[in-house]
Amino acid sequence: MKTQTISRNTRLFVPLALLLAAASLPAQDVKTTVNPGADLSKYKTYAWKKMSLGNAMVPDEVQRTIQMIKNAGNHELAQKGYWEDPENPDFYVEVATMGTQDVKLSGNTGMLYTFDGTVYNPQFGGAPGSSAWMTLTSRGLIVMTDRTTKATIWQVQTQKKYKNADKVMKNLEPEINSVVKKALKDFPARPAAKH
Repeated sequence: MKTQTISRNTRLFVPLALLLAAASLPAQDVKTTVNPGADLSKYKTYAWKKMSLGNAMVPDEVQRTIQMIKNAGNHELAQKGYWEDPENPDFYVEVATMGTQDVKLSGNTGMLYTFDGTVYNPQFGGAPGSSAWMTLTSRGLIVMTDRTTKATIWQVQTQKKYKNADKVMKNLEPEINSVVKKALKDFPARPAAKH
């Protein structure tokens, strides 16, 4: 194969994150792997396998998020000439996501250290001499497998870091659409097929 607290922030486990909004840090990282022995031109139809969302969402939110991912994936795959056929697919689409938090601390410049060990920042009066911030990294994996051979024919890994997960949660559907679009950008298109 070539609280709103931390618990609310942990709910953003999108593939694709899932993974181009104004609230994000650097752009989404995408790594595609293609099975060199797979003839992707023979595939026309697909079906979804059960998704694995590593998250702290309640069941209703999980189902809503899964439906948003499927809608985004169906749109992108239709644009490339594929159609969903749960009864007789040529390949399966499987999605797994996971999110991890990262808290960073740093000292601010211009610190004033007192004899009792307290650190102050003279620029802000009695403000503490350190900063803390949280980021959330969302990782996703989309795997396409041949229905007959069960071999992986194509896969993509995504990673995107968010500095404001709550803001993204308020605009979750557009973010999912963006992540899935970028993740499937390199999936090969086929000539438009009649079905």
